[in-house]
Amino acid sequence: MEEMNNYEVNSRFLRISLQQSDKQFDDNANLFIRSLAPEVTQQDFYNFFSAQGKIRSCKVETFQDGKSRCFGFVSFDAVESAT
Repeated sequence: MEEMNNYEVNSRFLRISLQQSDKQFDDNANLFIRSLAPEVTQQDFYNFFSAQGKIRSCKVETFQDGKSRCFGFVSFDAVESAT
């Protein structure tokens, strides 16, 4: 699962995580990141935030043409990592 998470296939990135109930997520461990540089890739985004702790999921939002919308989301396993 970790090996294939953020793996690029046909210019898109796989996001892989175990399905969990809402009770297992802590809203305080979720981040909304805005004002990203347009050249920040999904892999750059993942690499940067994974240095802070274990990531449940992360995504740079893109338009249909694949260009960055300059914002993204990160969900960590622990509040401490998000902090």
